[in-house]
Amino acid sequence: RLERATRLFEAAKTANKAGDAEAAVLRLFDAQRVLFDAGKEADSLTARIEAFAKRIAAAHARRRKSIDRAASLLAKVADRYIAAGWLRIAEPLVRESERLSPSVAAPTIAAFRKAELGSEATDDAAIGEMFRPGEFIWGKDEWVFDGPVLSSPSYDKGRQLRIGGRRLDFAGKERSVTVEWRADGERDVRLVFAYRHIEEYCELRIQTWNSGPATVEIRRVRDDQLEKLAESSVPLSDDERSGWLRLRIDLGGEQLRAIVGEHQPIRAKSPELPRGFLGLMVVGDAPENSPVEFRGLKLEGFE
Repeated sequence: RLERATRLFEAAKTANKAGDAEAAVLRLFDAQRVLFDAGKEADSLTARIEAFAKRIAAAHARRRKSIDRAASLLAKVADRYIAAGWLRIAEPLVRESERLSPSVAAPTIAAFRKAELGSEATDDAAIGEMFRPGEFIWGKDEWVFDGPVLSSPSYDKGRQLRIGGRRLDFAGKERSVTVEWRADGERDVRLVFAYRHIEEYCELRIQTWNSGPATVEIRRVRDDQLEKLAESSVPLSDDERSGWLRLRIDLGGEQLRAIVGEHQPIRAKSPELPRGFLGLMVVGDAPENSPVEFRGLKLEGFE
């Protein structure tokens, strides 16, 4: 017992020297458990372990306080950027503050998410202005405008793609495109951007399933060859499955960032994109021939 407790004590000191106070405390607890009811011969080692545990606890408390202070400073700086509307600059500060101390960062995280939602307020007229003068590339020309909502054709199988009527510059400074969609059942929905022709475009693809997380991908097609730039699984709530779900793509130079609802961003790199068009695409089977509805198109940073 004494030999094993001594080994655990030495392991605790090694972990503490390496800066891992949590591991050190766990090893000390193990050593104390080994020495429980070990008799008088263990009293000296038990006293040494208890004294060392007190020193670690005090040092850990001081370290935790310093970490919380660092998280608080980052959160305060992030708060200023959030108030100014500079969310791209605020985001890494918010994430680092959350990593250091989730409890300290909680108010800033909430403010950041609220600002993201507010910055993406929808424009009821934008989807009609963009896609009424557009053209369908694949499928049937049966897209339906109903006020602020654009619905895809009802169909059994196939690919439906409608391209907007305005050419946009996707290169250079930061830009973003946001749209909301909803549909029944398992669907394959894509926000197309930098579209030049059917053999060259990019897309933010989301594929939903009746159960389990959705599959989200950022993809680029060049010379009719598909390149997957990023992929992630996104867990969707029941409300997200049945209601409006927001898709957003942010572009800045070679950096791409996709956001589904309020979930963590998905990031990718791609050579700077050319001028092109926006598009909405729906692929595959549709439950009971039901359409996919789109609304709330918003463009930011485009001239």
